[in-house]
Amino acid sequence: MARVWKIRVNNKNQVTSTRLSINAYEEEEFQSFIFNKTQQFKNQIQNHLYKNLTISKIAGLSFVSLPLNESKQIIDLGGGAGIDYFISRELFDISQQWKCLETEAMCRVMIDKKLKEDNLQFDTLENFLQYTKLELNFSLYTNSALQYFESPIKVLDSLLLRGPKKVAIIRTPFVLEGSELSTLQKSKFTKNGPQVGELSNNKEDISNLVTIERLENIKKVFQQHNYEIVCENTSVGSFTHQKKFRRSRKSLIRTVDLLARRMN
Repeated sequence: MARVWKIRVNNKNQVTSTRLSINAYEEEEFQSFIFNKTQQFKNQIQNHLYKNLTISKIAGLSFVSLPLNESKQIIDLGGGAGIDYFISRELFDISQQWKCLETEAMCRVMIDKKLKEDNLQFDTLENFLQYTKLELNFSLYTNSALQYFESPIKVLDSLLLRGPKKVAIIRTPFVLEGSELSTLQKSKFTKNGPQVGELSNNKEDISNLVTIERLENIKKVFQQHNYEIVCENTSVGSFTHQKKFRRSRKSLIRTVDLLARRMN
């Protein structure tokens, strides 16, 4: 497997280099870094909240979280170390159970760190799909995560089979014109996770495999499962800058927000 270099930040904020696979989200050290930043965010949430808010995030979180008694649980696909749970708790005083579906690496980090939050849990997508009953009362939320799965279509299809009442897909790149593509996305190590201030000035990149699906195909999955898209927003931002995705010049990529509701 191809490898890239990654940085390691010690307790003195000094930087050394180690090896990192092309899928950084499968690395426990990287996920531990995300956990530490999220805990810093939670512990100083008033100082960092507005740096981590967007209109898309507020819209998506309020859509799946409110009213408080509509869904007993929020399933957060690719929820990191739970940043959007802490934001929802701060903004909306949510009382629902919140479960982040994450990589095995992140789940191992959560066990190792002994995170104690009454309403916040972590599991892998595979376990959730294997053990979840179809009649579970939940809503689905995913913030810029669907593209990191090998097959976004299959993942969404499997989750909609479980019948979430509402679905919010926000800040996610989709192809509007051209063919879907699989490629590498590069980002700065210290730019990942909550925005709580830089730990260093290191400019090293990390890489993750991404699959950017056609928006039309995603909409078809919603239709097949009897969901109505009640809100759609398309925007151009730094996240979908062409330089971030190799071989993307022939495809028009935009950041999209989709809010959908199951029709009874």
